[in-house]
Amino acid sequence: MFELPLHASAAIAALRFSDADPSSLAALTAVEWSALLTGHEFVRLTIPLRQTCAEQMPLWVQSRVDRYIADNVARLERIKSDYCEINRVLHTAGAEHLVIKGFAQWPGFTDHPCFHLQSDIDLYCPPESIELARDAIFSLGYELSKDNRQHASDHIPALVRRNGWHWNGNFFDPEMPVSIELHHCFWNRRAFRFGVEVEQEFWARRLERCLDTLTFPALSLQDNLGHSALQILKDCLQDATSPAKLYQLARFLHLARENGAFWEVWSQSHNAQIRRMEAISFRAAKQMFACGLSDTAEKEIRLLPRTVDKWFACFGGAVFDRRLHRPSAGIWLQLALIESAADFRAVATKHFLPYRPISLEAFADREAVRKTGRATVSIRRKRAQHIRMHAIARARAFCPTLLHGLVFWWETKDLNRNYWMFYGAGLLFDLGMYIFFLLYNVYLLDRGFTARLLGLIVGAGALGSVFGTVLGGAISSRFGLRKILLICFPIVAAISILRAVIASPVLLIPLAFAGAAAAALWAIGLCPAIAQMTNEENRPFAFSVILSSGIAVGILGGFTGGHLPGWLGAGSTTTQLHAEQSALLIGCALIGLAAWPVSRIDLKTTEVRSRTLYPRNQFLWRFLPAIAVWSLVTGGFSPFFNAYFSQHFNMSVSRIGTMLSLSQLSQVCAVLIAPVLFRRIGLIKGVIFTQMAAGVALACLAAAQGGFWAGGLYTVFSAFEWMNEPGIFALLMGRVRPEERAGASALMFLVISLSQGAAGALAGAGFARFGYPPVMFVIGAVALVAAMLFGGLVRETRKSEISTVEKMAEVRPAAD
Repeated sequence: MFELPLHASAAIAALRFSDADPSSLAALTAVEWSALLTGHEFVRLTIPLRQTCAEQMPLWVQSRVDRYIADNVARLERIKSDYCEINRVLHTAGAEHLVIKGFAQWPGFTDHPCFHLQSDIDLYCPPESIELARDAIFSLGYELSKDNRQHASDHIPALVRRNGWHWNGNFFDPEMPVSIELHHCFWNRRAFRFGVEVEQEFWARRLERCLDTLTFPALSLQDNLGHSALQILKDCLQDATSPAKLYQLARFLHLARENGAFWEVWSQSHNAQIRRMEAISFRAAKQMFACGLSDTAEKEIRLLPRTVDKWFACFGGAVFDRRLHRPSAGIWLQLALIESAADFRAVATKHFLPYRPISLEAFADREAVRKTGRATVSIRRKRAQHIRMHAIARARAFCPTLLHGLVFWWETKDLNRNYWMFYGAGLLFDLGMYIFFLLYNVYLLDRGFTARLLGLIVGAGALGSVFGTVLGGAISSRFGLRKILLICFPIVAAISILRAVIASPVLLIPLAFAGAAAAALWAIGLCPAIAQMTNEENRPFAFSVILSSGIAVGILGGFTGGHLPGWLGAGSTTTQLHAEQSALLIGCALIGLAAWPVSRIDLKTTEVRSRTLYPRNQFLWRFLPAIAVWSLVTGGFSPFFNAYFSQHFNMSVSRIGTMLSLSQLSQVCAVLIAPVLFRRIGLIKGVIFTQMAAGVALACLAAAQGGFWAGGLYTVFSAFEWMNEPGIFALLMGRVRPEERAGASALMFLVISLSQGAAGALAGAGFARFGYPPVMFVIGAVALVAAMLFGGLVRETRKSEISTVEKMAEVRPAAD
């Protein structure tokens, strides 16, 4: 997404610890060398380049860098002298401290501090010493710096002693004032909303270090590495990190890769959460400079959340160059690392909601405001202008931030090419089937067939679905998923073409049976195919996308099917009957076209040819009764919703159609939101929650008195009714073996078909005898029963986990 400038990428390529390419420096022009020598982000790399790649640097560049080194040596001596002075007053004041960063980044990070740009003196002081240290430094003539960055989260405003110096373009200038930064923490948990405070642990392990003749208190070697890594992570969250910092970290990691004793102490002294944070910086250093890593560091990188790898893949070079950096990069990394929902909301609110306007006193003389008690018109105008400008800036930043976040979020789902080809096949098939079934009954009536024949055709289709489900479960284990899907679409398309052109009632009924049986193969193959293309983490989302798209394409299919005969017959002598037949054939063509994406899918051929037609395991026999009871709910009211609103509320057809469209929209949204719910509370608990919510919504709908409220409650019921479907599919596919998935899917759809058929018959009889509200209350109670049965799956899962742990405990002594 982001690319570094040529001079920067050449310098990094030359400094890589593996596969270095110094020759890229020889191709740089004088202008590009000047940009490298004067740019704040990359000038620090010129000294390592001088040490390792002098042959590829022009003589004038070598001379400039030599002057930089000489200036840096003089500046280091001045910093050491200033530190000695500060150390004396701190000792007198009783203020304890540690030297961090700067010349404390040695050994390992650089050959000698004189080869690393020295800018400030950074000191860490415990909470009880921070004010004592500040006042003691004030006594030396230091004052607060006016150039204080508001985002600094780990130190108080910088202290500087002014000497009339002015910027001359030399980052290594010995005369540049040395500022003092007093740090109060090593990692600000309150600011970043994740991580842990390590001050006490790091402070307890402090030691005395020596540089030349200078002795100073500092962090241990392991903690010094940890602090450097945390600083790089902080920079990534707030701003682009310095490539020089990453080079120093990469150098340390590369040199220490064989030091097993060092890494053993490091892993023992740093807890898992801190190691994970440090590993993000290790990951960045390895990506940029290809440094070698110890086995311990490699292990920590492998344990990083998958979202971190996706973050690096999305934002790339923006992490390493402030000119390429986008604030959204750090925001999305921070949100990905936050574990608490409350902290997530706090960070999101801070970054995405409007900033609270500052007070009037910031725009005027505070003394004048205090005396008058009010602000003048000009002051109010200034604040209004500030608010307006800030709102514009926030609005401009919001869109790219949101876009980058969407790209990052989508990448984290990790859906592969096979899935999207399968997704395309599903869209074509669903669109063609919607068009066909929308027009087919109308087409038969226009041809002169009676409603009695339509009823027989519908009944034959229902029997065909059951037969196809049974047959699909039997043959899927023998032929494999890919073959089943490949033959499904052409067969359904061919049978549908025959249904559109044949006029014999004797043949239409068996063709309806055969078409429904062939179409059932798609339903059977849907779940195991998606399960094979996904993993446990993204499977609920994958089901949500394809199921919500199936609902949404119904809107497109309804619109297209309704208008297609008119479009085909417009401006021609084609009769309405022929236009409808042509539209049916177009739908058949879309169904057949779905076979092409499936042919491009590389499904694994690992299905075991089992002697049993269907799987047999304890989970499945607990799952099927639960899904059977839930299917009584889905098949008990939804087929009669239009009759309910028409007879019970005297609602017009147009209003029912509008309500149906709104309910379909709510279904799409609910299915897309479902993965968030499942991730928050768990898969089975999410299914239980949605079923209970659907039951309560249906009971409230039965008690509703007005059509408006009834329509809203039906939309809620419909949303929860569909919301748990991705969870149910993902749950089943995750709890059976890969070779059992096709058979398990067939059993599930067989149970659903039989249960929904029985529910329709019972509910229809109940509505006719008792009316709608009493039966709806019963169906709502059945939903609660289904939720209780799914709750039994939670207990069964816990028992299996405990049993697994006990078996492992029994085996472990023998293994030892």
